Amino acid sequence: MPLRAALLRRAGYEVTEVKSLTTAFKLLESETFDLLLTCQAVPPYFRSVLIETIGPLRPLLRFLCLEPDLVYYSPDYLLPGSSTAPKFLTDVRNAMHGGPPKRVLEMKPISARSGS
Repeated sequence: MPLRAALLRRAGYEVTEVKSLTTAFKLLESETFDLLLTCQAVPPYFRSVLIETIGPLRPLLRFLCLEPDLVYYSPDYLLPGSSTAPKFLTDVRNAMHGGPPKRVLEMKPISARSGS
């Protein structure tokens, strides 16, 4: 969402927003990102495809999946996050291990037209 990207940019992160799996895969193959952020509006299937495909190929890439309720995931690199503004930035900093602002790829809701 534009608000999340604006919050991240204001906090010093470089944010790239995508709305399709194809674009996300192309960027993740050709560029370096430190965090893949998905919102709760991204269907679980698309999140699973991204995580299961990219996770093993990019072991240093962190995943932060925003959820309306706290959800725990089994892989160590996959973290749940809050969509409320103050907690959201804290969750991002925690996912980045408190380091300096870095590159974030934000997976936006996928519409029927943007497809996979």
